[in-house]
Amino acid sequence: MPTISRPPIQWFHLSFLILTGSIFFILFHNSTTDAVASPWLSLPTTFFTLFGLLVVNLLIVLKRSTDKANLFFLMLFSFTFVGVVAIFYRLGFGYDPMLHEAGMENILTTATLLPKPFYYIGMYLGFIILNLMTSIPIAVINQFFVPVAFAIVIPRLLFTTFIKNKTRTFSAWLVALAIFIVPSGYFIMTTPQNITNLLALVVIFLTFKPELKRWQLAVALFTCLIHPLYGIPLVLFALYNFFDQKILRQVLLAMSTIIFPILFILNAGLQGHKISFKFDLNWLASSGWVFVQTQNRIILDLIHIYGLNATKLFLLLSMLAVVYLYRNNLLRPFHKFLIFGIIMIANFTIMKTFIELNFVTQSNGADFTERIFDLGTYFFWPTIMSAGYVFGVKLFNQKQARFDKCLLLLLMVTLISASFYFTYPLDNDYINSKLYNVTKADFESVRFIDQNATSDYIVLANQMVAAASIAELGFKQYYGDQFYYSIPNGSEDNIYQYFESMVFDHPTRAQAIAAMNQTDVDQVYFVINDYWTSFTKIVAEAKDSADKWFMVDGGKSYIFYYHK
Repeated sequence: MPTISRPPIQWFHLSFLILTGSIFFILFHNSTTDAVASPWLSLPTTFFTLFGLLVVNLLIVLKRSTDKANLFFLMLFSFTFVGVVAIFYRLGFGYDPMLHEAGMENILTTATLLPKPFYYIGMYLGFIILNLMTSIPIAVINQFFVPVAFAIVIPRLLFTTFIKNKTRTFSAWLVALAIFIVPSGYFIMTTPQNITNLLALVVIFLTFKPELKRWQLAVALFTCLIHPLYGIPLVLFALYNFFDQKILRQVLLAMSTIIFPILFILNAGLQGHKISFKFDLNWLASSGWVFVQTQNRIILDLIHIYGLNATKLFLLLSMLAVVYLYRNNLLRPFHKFLIFGIIMIANFTIMKTFIELNFVTQSNGADFTERIFDLGTYFFWPTIMSAGYVFGVKLFNQKQARFDKCLLLLLMVTLISASFYFTYPLDNDYINSKLYNVTKADFESVRFIDQNATSDYIVLANQMVAAASIAELGFKQYYGDQFYYSIPNGSEDNIYQYFESMVFDHPTRAQAIAAMNQTDVDQVYFVINDYWTSFTKIVAEAKDSADKWFMVDGGKSYIFYYHK
């Protein structure tokens, strides 16, 4: 039998694996169950040095390896880029992932979920089937699905739809790597929205393969089962590609122009939520360029200037790509991407200016509309990457342009490293995101309260303690429409208001009794974590007003008990 020759492992392959292994070792070694506002607070500076070297190493791999090897190493790099949270936070990160995890666990246990969700059923069904087929715990699937799926799907998608048919493969691989120059927290943890964003990229890039337009439409339709508010616009885009009739396409464009206002208004009506109309252009004032106050640290100043202006720089890059392709008579195939990108941003503008989402907190309402903008920017990626490919081919064909080539590669390494830093929560002299994770102390507090409560009770605590309660005990108790752990939801009569009064004003018995009266219970527990502002002051005042108090996990949390 003839032997199959395989290319030998080169030094740059081995060094890439060593660097990647070193990065993962540092992540595992420094992983935590404590409250950490940003993973960068616990990781050594050598971590970023290793990551920068990894990007340089990847460029060498992409230049000197076969397509199969490039695909493998780009997948490994992709998981390194988006997998920090899944490894670093042992108990999970974020409130929403734990909420969905508890919902799926409840379905596995009881074969139902009340109230039955109108959204997310596609994600729940998929994860439950995966659990039953593989016996992988729902918690593990939920923690790693999006980072792993991103690492597998996006490189393969870019290779199949964009790179495979390019004659200058290094330029094509280099441009594919450019997708990491813009920070994005959507792919670091698993939520329905993040899966939707991942599938949005699939739908958009499948446009390069007209023979796969049925698959494109199928993926868009499946996205509606996960998050219809953001899936339906993708269906309109897929239908625009599927049909060739001019009138039908014009109707689809007209629908797309106002699709998000229509969807949010319909959703509010169906769900009984409050929504109102306004005229507010104040948001434009905060949309300008951001120049950070200098901290006399040139590198960090520049990194934060880039990170805080990354979206605007991306739009500028999009416009430059349009001009470049137009001047080279190559713009026509990208009209549909540009049209839908502009339409999505128009939807964002309408939502920000005219529609008030009264059923969520102000920050959550801002998040909903920002997601529309982010979806719009995804449509610009094909244009940017194609312009970058044409530019790269011309540049790398010039033997004398060594300085320009080195400058471009250095810029790539710098921007990808800065984007990696900004993809995750930050807590430093420039930015204080206050996005704390669920902790061991949160779980211990939930267990202690559950074991010691003698009758119906409520708990006034921050959202991550509520996340721990949902993960530990599921959706155990409601009083009317109030969950027994305080959760901010934008409602004026939500018991979370009493938690805010406790921490921002004074923890008083009067506030505790008011919360008990509202929910008709006789017991209330007030939980405060040590990372909270004025923690020492709050603890001292609560000790004076509470019937009992308890210390958890060496003082990382305090529990205060009030009884009528």
